[in-house]
Amino acid sequence: MSTISGRAASVIAKFFAAPALNVLTLQLGQNDFITGGPYANKVAGWVTDVQALLATYRTGTGSKLLKIGLTIQNPRNDATFLGTRAAVNTAIRALVADGNADFLIDWALDPIYGQDADVSDTTKYPDGVHPRPIRTTWRRFIIGPR
Repeated sequence: MSTISGRAASVIAKFFAAPALNVLTLQLGQNDFITGGPYANKVAGWVTDVQALLATYRTGTGSKLLKIGLTIQNPRNDATFLGTRAAVNTAIRALVADGNADFLIDWALDPIYGQDADVSDTTKYPDGVHPRPIRTTWRRFIIGPR
């Protein structure tokens, strides 16, 4: 979260000027909820910080010039991460439903790569973190726009 928050101003500066529509997709929390991570078992604090980050993007670009997408977390081979993944994914869905973002990419709906047990399969997650290129039509997991 701190890395991406620190980049907000430089990202906003690269957006196209009006009347162009910009699209920003954020996959947040993958490193925040691991064992020893800054938000390990602190979902509520993370949500507050994400809301502030999203507001920074909206303020910096104008809400009509930016569409923000959030992605659900894919599994990761870390017990602390997996222990909070369901709560974090619920919180991400709520951020979209409450209007903090415009669309959702819900990896958890993927029956091949999206389940916690999938991370133990090295043919899917060779390093326990990053999935192999997905051969499925991932676009079916995009929910939105609102």
